[in-house]
Amino acid sequence: MTNAPALAASQQVLKEVGADAAVMALPGLAFAVTYPFGIAGNLLAMAGVRAVFGIDPQAEARGFEAARRAEVAALETMDIAVRNLSVHGVRLAELTILDSLGVCVSRLLRDGQLRVPTADTRLACGDVLHVVGPRLKLEQARMLLGVPAEVRLTTQGSDLRWERIVVTANAALGKSIAALNLKGVCDVVVSRVTRTGIELVPDAALKLQFGDILTVIGKPDDLRAVACIIGNSERRLQTAEMIPVFVGITLGAALGSIPLFLPGMPAPLRLGMAGGPLVVAILLARLGHLGPLVWFMPPAANLALRELGIVLFLAVLGIASGDRFVETMASGAGLPWMAWGVLVTLVPLLLTGLVARGVMGLNFLTICGVLAGAQTNPPGLAYANALVTSEAPALAYATVYPLAMCLRILAPQLLVLMLW
Repeated sequence: MTNAPALAASQQVLKEVGADAAVMALPGLAFAVTYPFGIAGNLLAMAGVRAVFGIDPQAEARGFEAARRAEVAALETMDIAVRNLSVHGVRLAELTILDSLGVCVSRLLRDGQLRVPTADTRLACGDVLHVVGPRLKLEQARMLLGVPAEVRLTTQGSDLRWERIVVTANAALGKSIAALNLKGVCDVVVSRVTRTGIELVPDAALKLQFGDILTVIGKPDDLRAVACIIGNSERRLQTAEMIPVFVGITLGAALGSIPLFLPGMPAPLRLGMAGGPLVVAILLARLGHLGPLVWFMPPAANLALRELGIVLFLAVLGIASGDRFVETMASGAGLPWMAWGVLVTLVPLLLTGLVARGVMGLNFLTICGVLAGAQTNPPGLAYANALVTSEAPALAYATVYPLAMCLRILAPQLLVLMLW
């Protein structure tokens, strides 16, 4: 179909079982003959599902975004006037119920002066608190503390400011907000953390990752001190860290070369030069960083490497198989291969798409990502992304791609070992 690592794996295992040169050439020729419809069939399957159900991609994108946002409670703000006498004189650190609710007190107004509250700040009746958290939790905090305030707390006209500061310093990676102790060191409050477009409550145990955006409130000098601690380097966000990339490739190549022996099989299986780096990349991305090594790729560099890789792969494939492509098609041997390629491509993809939409009611853009990822087909993902601007296809593609890649690498090896 369209999986070059599977082709390489099949050729490798054929070599290990002693196939001659004529046999070794057949997989590449069959791959070249069936490849065009492997791409086109994926696109036709997506278009077929869209036509059968009369789907509007724009509506699907809006529905996906609404569903995704509903999974994470949106953060809102509320100004609360303290009226509960039972909390008068109580330190904020002692109000553990606020932490359990997942809300953050980011500002405090007392005697007309706006200030940054700390863990040792003692509440007093008449204080006005600016609280950040999910709407339902804010209402519970209001019932505990007092009533909605008649004034709105804003940093305008005060010596406080708020800024969004990006985590880029190695020293801050993997550390929790409590461990950084920004309140104690810099007299600031972190009111929210934005990660991959989702706003999170800055829980004390939340560990920071490279690229997290912290909304910080404090005085200008204190904000600059926070920026020094957690990085806030625009250059670091735009720089591709090449040493971690090559470390990952090396570890992936080593993993891919490890033989997997199965009982009764004449030769071992291997993940190869695609499966090994893929598995290692997933593990390193989950790890995030190891000492000074950060596994983060700027979007522009990521896209450039992907596009370059696809172009080089297609060029090498054409050079390797193109010299006999016309001869194979003219002799008639390529027509049955193409027919099998059409069958293997269309039937599973159409069945999957129709069942996913008609029976399970999945989002169409998610289905497109699943179909492209199951076939490890980057052009299919590009087609889905061109329909509408949405993260749905890419998320589904990335979810199923690793499993599909490993299965496609192992499947032809098993076929050779069982049928040779």
